[in-house]
Amino acid sequence: MARRKTGKLQLSVSAQKVAELVESTSAGNQRGFARLVGCAQPVISRILNGKQQPGRDLLERIAKLENVNRDELIATLEAQEAIDRVTKTLVPVACALLDSHPRKRIDQLTSNKVAVSPAIFRSSLYTVHARVCEPAFSNPSEQMRADDLIVIETSIERLRTNLQALNGKLCVVVTKSLSGQTITLRRVWMSHDDSSNTWT
Repeated sequence: MARRKTGKLQLSVSAQKVAELVESTSAGNQRGFARLVGCAQPVISRILNGKQQPGRDLLERIAKLENVNRDELIATLEAQEAIDRVTKTLVPVACALLDSHPRKRIDQLTSNKVAVSPAIFRSSLYTVHARVCEPAFSNPSEQMRADDLIVIETSIERLRTNLQALNGKLCVVVTKSLSGQTITLRRVWMSHDDSSNTWT
């Protein structure tokens, strides 16, 4: 069984396991548990609220706690990843977040991938393989580079304000219109006229 219900929430097996460990090791104190495993309290809160999945890095840290079975804990993650590969598309997230999110830090993320719902994923624009992470671009001359990071941002305007940091990076842009939500994959290049603050 992939997911369990906690009250009105439906948590994945790995998230449910984290919830149980928060209760058993820290008497339900999220802040105390976060300190034990070396992450920010909001991460634990999002996991327990079903808004974020615990990633391998976090589970490896949790596995170091006393009386925690590492193999069993990691198995819950691998089971969920197998389900996500079938039902969702795993898109890699950049290792550096944009200035438009100054309060966020990469160490607050528990996974380097985000699962994108089929409702907003358009395979005709790009495809990201769960393991290889090699997008198939609509432009056949474009190729994934070894040092590529993929940045996910919800606003083209925010991308424009971060051009210097994003020059040459791949960006997954989520846009909303009357026809719904669309995801596109584009490589950002600064204009020769830096003052124009444009991107292509």
